[in-house]
Amino acid sequence: MADVGKNIRKIRKEKNFTQDELADHLHCTRQTVSNYENGKSEPGIDLLIEIAGVLEVEVNDLIYGFKKKENRRKQKVVSVIVLASAIIMLIVIARLKPVAEYYTWKRLILAPGFLLNMTFRPIALALLGWGTVETVTELFEIPMEKVKYKKIARAVYYILLFCLLALALITLWMGADLAWEWYMLEQTMKVQDSFSSSDIPHLIPETLRKVVLYTCVIVNGTGVGCYPFLGAALAACRKMKNE
Repeated sequence: MADVGKNIRKIRKEKNFTQDELADHLHCTRQTVSNYENGKSEPGIDLLIEIAGVLEVEVNDLIYGFKKKENRRKQKVVSVIVLASAIIMLIVIARLKPVAEYYTWKRLILAPGFLLNMTFRPIALALLGWGTVETVTELFEIPMEKVKYKKIARAVYYILLFCLLALALITLWMGADLAWEWYMLEQTMKVQDSFSSSDIPHLIPETLRKVVLYTCVIVNGTGVGCYPFLGAALAACRKMKNE
């Protein structure tokens, strides 16, 4: 609500109203209007509705301003796209699961299953949490401007962002290595019946590869449910720090 006074003043001037004229319509003094515009006092919701009627704008224009209102419209579209993308990814992953199981059990190639479970699913779940919070807060216009702990929200946001970016880089790196292994195994099997995966050059040093692989297995095996909450917390903190 900190920008309401500035928005009232800006819109009043755009509508060619003086403070006296606006005060006459509101049946109050010019000083009262001045106090609203300078932030010395805040109009209640009933008065905001009355001011919006006099200035022929929407209440949201007084609260968020024209620019912020337009940004919120764009954000609604983006949030829905993110949520829809996450849902589509999860549906595709579910449809590809039998293919991955075929390679795992029939051809003893683990890469497809690892790609789905260790790379694409965590990213999709994090996007699902992010998109859900963004969509709900934007579509239902849940206000975040009254949050008191913006500094804490800002710190948590950057910590979570760092963790998720690190996780994304690791999973993508591991995914690239697994895809490369899968490709090389397929090429090898075309020319010979037996092979050793240790003979395949990897994109990650072997020691680091084992550490990353075991970490991914442990994290995904015990905490796969944490990804939506990480994404949701990141989105909530982002909105709190920006409002």
